[in-house]
Amino acid sequence: MATYAEANGGAFGMAASDWAEWVLRGDQTSSSFFAGAGTGTAVGDGWTAVNAFLAGSMMKTLTDVELRERLGTYVAPTGLHHHIKSLPFLGSLSSNISSLTAGEWTEVKITYTVGGSGLADGAWIKGTFKFYSDWALFQTSDYTGDNYVSAEYQAGPLVSGQTPATAQELAVRFDQKGHERPFQKAVIIDIIDGYMNPGDQIVVRLGDRRFGAKGTRTQTFVEDDFRMRWYIDPVGSSRFEAIKPDLVFDIHSGPINHLKAHSPRLVTPGTPFPIYVHARDLWGNVTTNQEGLSLKLTIFNDTDQKQSPVIAEATMISSVGWTHAAFKSVVLKDEGDYTIEFILKSLKRNSEYSTREPISVSTSSLVPRTLFADLHVHSNDTVGTNNSEYKFSYAQKIAGLDIVGYTANDFNITAAKWESTLSLIHTINQEGEFIVFPGTEWCGNSAVGGDHNVVFLDDPVTNPPEFPLDRQGNVARSFEWNEDGPAELQPGAWPLDELYATYAHSPETHLLIPQVGGRRCNLGWHHPRLERLLEIGSAWGQFEWLLQDAVKRGWKMGVCANSDEHRGRCGGGVPGTAVFAQQGDEVVFEGENQSATLNYAFFGARGFSSIQAYDASGCIFDRDLQHETAVLSNSTPSSWNTVRITWGGARLYDRYREAVWDGSIQCDRAEILEMQPFGGVSDVPEEAISQIGPQSVAFHTRTSGDFDGVDLAFEAGSHPEKIVIAGKLGGYVKVGDALKGNPHKAQPKFKLEARWDEALKPGGKKIDIKGGANLFVRAEAVPNVTLPKRVEGSLDLVLKRNAGGRDVYFVGREWDGGKVITSPLFFVPS
Repeated sequence: MATYAEANGGAFGMAASDWAEWVLRGDQTSSSFFAGAGTGTAVGDGWTAVNAFLAGSMMKTLTDVELRERLGTYVAPTGLHHHIKSLPFLGSLSSNISSLTAGEWTEVKITYTVGGSGLADGAWIKGTFKFYSDWALFQTSDYTGDNYVSAEYQAGPLVSGQTPATAQELAVRFDQKGHERPFQKAVIIDIIDGYMNPGDQIVVRLGDRRFGAKGTRTQTFVEDDFRMRWYIDPVGSSRFEAIKPDLVFDIHSGPINHLKAHSPRLVTPGTPFPIYVHARDLWGNVTTNQEGLSLKLTIFNDTDQKQSPVIAEATMISSVGWTHAAFKSVVLKDEGDYTIEFILKSLKRNSEYSTREPISVSTSSLVPRTLFADLHVHSNDTVGTNNSEYKFSYAQKIAGLDIVGYTANDFNITAAKWESTLSLIHTINQEGEFIVFPGTEWCGNSAVGGDHNVVFLDDPVTNPPEFPLDRQGNVARSFEWNEDGPAELQPGAWPLDELYATYAHSPETHLLIPQVGGRRCNLGWHHPRLERLLEIGSAWGQFEWLLQDAVKRGWKMGVCANSDEHRGRCGGGVPGTAVFAQQGDEVVFEGENQSATLNYAFFGARGFSSIQAYDASGCIFDRDLQHETAVLSNSTPSSWNTVRITWGGARLYDRYREAVWDGSIQCDRAEILEMQPFGGVSDVPEEAISQIGPQSVAFHTRTSGDFDGVDLAFEAGSHPEKIVIAGKLGGYVKVGDALKGNPHKAQPKFKLEARWDEALKPGGKKIDIKGGANLFVRAEAVPNVTLPKRVEGSLDLVLKRNAGGRDVYFVGREWDGGKVITSPLFFVPS
């Protein structure tokens, strides 16, 4: 590694930097490091020149007198030599913007001025940005449409005798994988049929508005230094060099749109617990620097909210930094169900925002209060947004996390960044208050085991993690491949067997978590002592199928859901679930046959529609709370006048699993009185469910294992004779024209027709869509009842010795897509 781990890369790093500046950019100060002598030069620093060509490889800028003396009589455009020498060799960049509001529509105008190199016929440039950015995909096929990218040639002034440039065309395309990770997404511009002169310009418009379009929809999450890195191949060799410096934009949050509060859902009487609240913009970013805000916290007992609140507090919100507040030691002394309410008032804008969350107090809770952990948190050390310090601060102040698992992509992290973050973790950790576990993401392909997180559970100070080398000096990462990395790709701990071998000597200080992100885990591999948790939910989707696969195989793992958030918002990002982690318990039974009673209690936020239990055979218990509540409320099916339409699942089990739904709902012979959308669509401004006629609704949404839906209510005593849900199903466009979409190959179209009597049946009428992971469309008539947020009950099991045991887990499903999934209980014979 020479001296690259030292500050600025040490002697080797500084020499390499000077070499690049000299040879590629013509920097004369850098050239003197090699060609000169004395202090501050290569020779003065102890380097030895082994090629005399170095001293004369870069010609200096000659004056007119020197040119005449050396060349004698010759012909050249007047003054062009000095003009070329005055320009940066690779050119320069400028932009009309330096700051953006997350998710705004705008036109970004970037001007590239050709450098001293000129651009040959066949040369090309490309503007790249990081692959995890959700900036709207650009397109080049419809100049009147949104997100259109154009490139315009502008000739620079010619000196006497200079020949005009001959380039005939600038061909523009957008490639989602047009460069190297992390700068993968690329706007590519080819120089066609001719060359360009030094000083000429290429004007690139991202979201060209000249033909009536809205522009381009920018990245929807905040980033302190969003970078657009432009590369150039000036001679058409397909070898690129970065044009320095990068274009850097500050992407900040927008105005307040809503409040978000969170606290433990269940506590014991008298136990202090925290409540966190923050204001969000339209896209879910925490707002900042808001003036004149007052906040009121009120907690009511649900049995009688007309009585005086049990807690009432008020505070002013700081006008500097995040718009947030924390109430660290709230105490509720009496058992019962309560509602937490926050009201935020803006004195400056005369506006008000509110939110409510439930909390229950019970002596039956097995712990005083739940702790919150996110064991999969990326920073910009590798593929995340914003630095580790920002992430850990967000975790404490906004997400209200107690435990964080810092996660570095193992092939991407440099040794210097790893050591720096370990030092930061040491300064942040507070025993009993806030703990950060260092960790890596082993990035093997699915064919060799797939993504696995490695969490180092020991104190990183007294027992430093075995990474990037293990205690024997062996490579502990899958491989190393990054911007600063080696010239050759060599495997390290590869395949998964070798990762197991690295840490199997101490399973108590290591936790491996198979997960589904980009390279989904392959449960054909399993180490029972290292792999004790399974990640079944993240920003990448919901993966109940993975838990079912593990149970069928007999693997004894608890479940967790983490953020795996690349947008800088740890503790969130899981569509429709909460962040949780729980190790499964083993229960030993005796005898050939034994019965067992499992008592359960579920606590939700919106109301449970069902409680289900599963074992290796599938669903073994299904408590339909919609019909149960209807019976208790004396609501008969003949009086029901609401239909619930849902659609969901994932297009693939692998990386680009997002399912894109474009459809319509037609209700025959009944006019829609009211509609209520729900699911992930509620959190994404670009997704929509809208009424387009008295009897019809259109929807455009995306799901990744979760579901979206809408409740349609009709006049009392009225209901449609038939409901028709039809449309097209596609996915993320990772290659090609974004406007052409990516149809779901197994079944690009769907259609469900349900009569009212079919919708009235338990579960309604459902169709499964071919391919993918649990893709479905459903129509179900539902009663107009309030579903319970707290459900208790029991399940009787029969355990058989000859069956080898039984593993059972529960799923509590809320009507709007929220869910609670328990770790399995593992019943094993003695």
